[in-house]
Formats: sequence, structure tokens, C-alpha cells
Amino acid sequence: MMTRHKPAMKWMMVAGLALLLAAAPAALAQTPDPAAAPTAVLLEVAPLDNQVFPDATPVPYEALLQAAQRAEELYERVEQKSDEAFNLLQLFEQLVGLTVTLAVVFAAVGGWQGIRSFRAVDKLRVEFSRKYEHDRDELNARFADLEERVLGRLSQLQEQFGDEISDSRSQINEQAEIQRRQIESALIAASLLPVGVQQYTEGNFIGARDAFMRALELDESNPIAHYKLGYVYVHQDDLEDAERHLKRALELEPDFAPAQATLGYTYRKKADRLRKQVDLKTTAPEALMRISADMNMLYSMAESLLVSTLKDAPRLLDEDGESWWGSLGGLYRRRGQLDLAIGAYKRAAECTPYSSYPFGNLAMLMTQTGQMDEARSYFRQMERIAVREIAADNNNFYGYADLLTAQLAQKKFPEAAGTIDDMLRLSHACSALSDLADTLKILMEGIAENSHVHEIARYVARLDEAYHDCVTRQAEDAAHTAPALNEGNP
Repeated sequence: MMTRHKPAMKWMMVAGLALLLAAAPAALAQTPDPAAAPTAVLLEVAPLDNQVFPDATPVPYEALLQAAQRAEELYERVEQKSDEAFNLLQLFEQLVGLTVTLAVVFAAVGGWQGIRSFRAVDKLRVEFSRKYEHDRDELNARFADLEERVLGRLSQLQEQFGDEISDSRSQINEQAEIQRRQIESALIAASLLPVGVQQYTEGNFIGARDAFMRALELDESNPIAHYKLGYVYVHQDDLEDAERHLKRALELEPDFAPAQATLGYTYRKKADRLRKQVDLKTTAPEALMRISADMNMLYSMAESLLVSTLKDAPRLLDEDGESWWGSLGGLYRRRGQLDLAIGAYKRAAECTPYSSYPFGNLAMLMTQTGQMDEARSYFRQMERIAVREIAADNNNFYGYADLLTAQLAQKKFPEAAGTIDDMLRLSHACSALSDLADTLKILMEGIAENSHVHEIARYVARLDEAYHDCVTRQAEDAAHTAPALNEGNP
């Protein structure tokens, strides 16, 4: 432990400080050279030992007393700080001793406990390892058993359902292939429709029919192909096939307005065919009644379909660009309902003011009803429009037909002769010739002048002859076409 001797140390330090403080001013005054200052100070302190410093200069008493007082004050301050440091030192020594003691104790105890803890931990490690190995082996055994059972069950299922799964896979592949082929066929069928339309527009009805038939071979469920083929059959007077395809189109698409209107037109033409078969002089009364009933039923069916269609689509046009109001007007005219016929044709003229067809029929109706001024006005309008139609399309058969009617009604016989020649050189449906002959017959009924009637009758005869030639030629073409179509089928 550290000890202190305060009195001796105190006076020794006071004396030394006093000598230093007393001698320092004199030494500094006598030695202006800074390099010599330390030596002068030492020489001033020499009076403490005259033998060591024999040449030292004596220090005055007053200066020494003042230096002693100042030294004592400095010492008190130093002693205060020294006490504080000493106390801290003692505290440090005690803490060090306590720390060492505790370190020894803790080292001893910790060493024993550490050994015991190590052994306990090692024991736990061994127990954990054994438990882990046991659980691992048990889990591996369970997994192996489960795997064996699952594989066995899969093997049983494969044996039981393997053939069914294979068959199902084959069926799925077959269905996918069938659908692929159906889609491909539907696309090809759709591409054939414009071809058939073009053939019809050019007057090649057989080519149009073949294109639409081929489209249906590829895609029987195409309602547009059924409708267009039915439309071609109507103009070929094959009304039964026309009805069959138009009904099929409506089965596939019940609200298909063009097919519905064309079916109505087909019933009207079937009624017209029955009408031509009636001979009041030779037909038995029972047969006449039966034919009349069938004819009226067909006209009623036609009216119902046409009225229903035009109610929903009043501006609907047929494949020839004419309003279906004209077909309804023709039905009313055949049944003798002339006022309704005039109203229907006027609606047609509103829908197609660029077409001569409704104006020609209005002119005919005015002639039948004795309205000759209106009739002549409509015939002139009919002629002007027909000329424009032919100028726009020199292959427009119906334009020539209307022009011929207008020229005959106005007694322009030389012009009519050239018109009928040009018209008969064009491709046309046989029914178009028959319809034109019927129109001219109606015109004859409204004309009072015999010479005029006789001249028109010559054109009617020529049209009847052309109609019979057309029917014969059409039958021959059908006979040659049928074997070719059968060869293409397995």
C-alpha cells in the first residue's frame, strides 16, 4: 500500500519553489541571452549549497519571503490536487484487489461449472443424436412403405384403366383432328361463296350452282350457302330444291331475312306454276277446286313470309338488287288486289329509285286500272332509267327487258326489235323470259288498239319460243353435269 510524508515534503517543496521564484527575475534581468537563461537560474538556486555554486549571487530577504509565500500558496493547490489523485489511486488499488479476488473465485467456480456444463451438453448432444437417428430411420421406413403401396396402387389402376385411358386419348386426338378438318373445310367453303356470287352475276347459273353445292359439301351447316343455292334454284325453276335449301338455311339461322323472303318468293312462283296448269275448259271441277285451294294456300304462305320480312327489314334487297316489295306487289297483282299492288310497288320505287323495275310495274298497273296518263308517265320514266342501267352494265338482262316493255308500250317498235335481239344474246334464267312474256300479255289486256296488241303479240310469241329453247338447253346441261358430279363422290 502506498504511504505519504506530508510535512517533510511540504517544506522541501516550499523552499525549492521559493528559491526558484526569487532567483528567476534576477537571472532573467542579468542574462538577456535566452541560451544562457537556464544556467543563470541554476546559479541563483546555488545558495542552497554554496559549496556547489561558490560564485552564486546572494538573494535579498524580502524577495525570498515573497517567494516563500507564493510557493506555499502553490503548494496548497498542488497538495489539494495530490490528495484527489491519491484518493483515486487508493480506490483503484482496492478495485484491482477485489477484481483479482473475484476473478480467482469465479475462475475456480467457473472451471468446475464449465466442466459440469460441458459434460451435460455433451450428454444432451448424444441423446439428441440418438433420437434423431431413431426418428430418421422410422420416417424412412414409413416413406418406403408408403411408396411401395402407392406404386402398387398405381400399377393396379394402370392395369385396370390403362386401356380406357389409351382409348380416351385416342378419341380426344380423333375429335381434335375432326374439328381441325371441319374448320379447314368451313374456311374453304366460305371462300367458294364469292365465286358462286360472281358466276351468278355473270349469268352463269350452272357455275353458281356448282360453286354453292361444293361449299355445302365442305360445310353443310353454312346457312348462307344454303340460301344462295336456293336463290339460284328459284331462277332455274327448280322450286322443290329451292324450298329444301331455303328451309335448311332457316333451320340453321331462324331470323335469316334474305332466306325468309326468298322462300316466300318461292311459294309465290309455285302458286304461279299451278295457275298456269289450270285450264278452265278442260280441267275437271274437282281438280280445279283442289288446284285453286293449293294455289291460294301457297299465295298466303308467300304473303305471310314477305310481309313478316319487310316489317323487320323494309329496305331489304334481293340478290339482283331489287326491293322485296316488288315481289309482294307481284303477288297482290296476281290475286287481283291492285290497290295493294300499287302501294307495294311504290314502296319498292322508294327503296330503289335507280331501278326501272318498280316503275315498269306501276306503269302496267296504271294501264290495267285505266289510268293512262299516269301509265304513260311511268313508261317514260321506266325507259329513261333502263337506258341508264344498260349504259352502266351492258349485260343487264332485266334492264333490256324493262326497256323492251317501255318501248312496246309507247309503240316504239323499231327500237324494240333491236332491244329484244340484244337481250336474247345475254345469259339469263328461263323464268325471266316467261315472266317478261306474262308482263307483255298483261300490257296487251290494257290496250284497246288492235294493231298495237297484234304487234306486242309477235314479241310474246318470240319470248315463248326462247323460253322453251332455254328449258331444253337447261335440261341437257343438267344431264351432262350430273355424271360429272357423281364421279366426284365415292
